[in-house]
Amino acid sequence: MKTEYGSCCICESTRNVNDLIQLDYKVESASGWGCVQCGLKMEGAIAIVCDTCIELYGKQSDFKDKIKFLMNGIKRIPVLPVEKRVPHEHDLSRHPEYQE
Repeated sequence: MKTEYGSCCICESTRNVNDLIQLDYKVESASGWGCVQCGLKMEGAIAIVCDTCIELYGKQSDFKDKIKFLMNGIKRIPVLPVEKRVPHEHDLSRHPEYQE
């Protein structure tokens, strides 16, 4: 059974919306992404993007500024302005795969 994610957070299309994108800042809910390995809370921003936007814009760094909405549980919320974003990043010292 295929999961229905709703509309694309960039173009708002409802066709082929298959890609969950983890962003490097927090959202104001505990329904985002996190990491059990380093203890990062489930507060990371998530966007849902359609296959067409992935093909059109390429790498995540090429379309991060085009995202209009984020996911907050099952509803969409506006993207926070850059100046209000709080970083959400792994503690690499707790990730042995990054240690020499």
